[in-house]
Amino acid sequence: MNCAASFLALFAAVTFPGLVFAQSGTTWYHSDSLGFLLKPIVPQPGTVSSLPDGYVIGVQRSAGEETLTLYNDRELDQRTVTKFGTDGLREATEVYRGAVLFHETHYSKSGNVTAETFYSDGLPATRTTFEYEDGRPRSATTYTFTRSAAGAEVTAPAWKDTYSYYPGGAGVDGLLQGPSVTGQSAAGALREVSRTYPDGRKRISRYDYSGTRLTQEWQGGESTGSLNRYDSRGRLSARESWSEGKPVSLEQFAYNSQDQLASSHLEDISTGQVTDRQYEAGKVVEERVVQKGVIVSTSTFQYDKDRLISSTEKVAGATDRSTYTYDSAGKKETQSRYLDGELIEVIHYTSGGSYTESYRNGKLVLRTYYEGERITREELIRDGEVVREIAF
Repeated sequence: MNCAASFLALFAAVTFPGLVFAQSGTTWYHSDSLGFLLKPIVPQPGTVSSLPDGYVIGVQRSAGEETLTLYNDRELDQRTVTKFGTDGLREATEVYRGAVLFHETHYSKSGNVTAETFYSDGLPATRTTFEYEDGRPRSATTYTFTRSAAGAEVTAPAWKDTYSYYPGGAGVDGLLQGPSVTGQSAAGALREVSRTYPDGRKRISRYDYSGTRLTQEWQGGESTGSLNRYDSRGRLSARESWSEGKPVSLEQFAYNSQDQLASSHLEDISTGQVTDRQYEAGKVVEERVVQKGVIVSTSTFQYDKDRLISSTEKVAGATDRSTYTYDSAGKKETQSRYLDGELIEVIHYTSGGSYTESYRNGKLVLRTYYEGERITREELIRDGEVVREIAF
């Protein structure tokens, strides 16, 4: 992904000269999970209950406002409200997840983003304000909010991003600290994003180009971080990890004729451990780990469309296999784990966390409940009955 290009696209000036809102009612289109308008639905549905299966988006326009409402199998997914001034220029956009406000963006007359707010449970969580120079962002300051009985209150700035750009095509030698680079650049392209935290820590993103094509991207500090390298077709070809100016690991990627990831080769420079992976349709299907010429483990993965349904790892003469089930919405329900064919564990995923059932000689002996990573309760089980319960 050309991260620099996608970043600049976010701030491209978007105007709607002479826009007139004369349409009433809702026009329905086929859509996808991202909310793109595809083909109009023929004939047009009269009610939400008569919408076809899959993603459908409704477009409703009125004076100074446009609302896009996305449904998935007739269930409300997301609603986007865009507000325009009397001059037809976009002023603000609100994004709702279900009925709850999730994201809000404000724009200047030139179409630049001036403020962006993310919400949690309907209350503001972070807000970023932007400053521009010659139509390009020069800095962005992000604030976080704390919650009190009165609602959400803004704190001091959580971090500040500053942006720098290449001049008119001049190359810069030594762009990335640590790995060597060419320093070639595109005129006016984004060169660096530097994030500064209140305690003085910095995180840097730097970009290197060949002509207009992004060739390298650095994420981290001056000498500790990761470097992504891209091939002539814009595909990720290698990822390097660096620590204090020294390489730690190198992962290389290869693609098939359809530009799909076909294989990867990861080498840990400090230990010499090598991990090779094979992919089909972008998903890993085989993995082999080798240490000093000795195979440490081999793994295989099986899928049903995009869902992982089983994984098998062979290590130290043992076979560790897991199977997975999903609910109708595609969320993972269970993971059952077998060691040399014997069931040893079943993980159940719930809306509030998960619980694990442990087996010994085919019998359930322990049930452990979690909230996130934290254990909240354990039940000791004998002959199917809870004989002891421990709360944490």
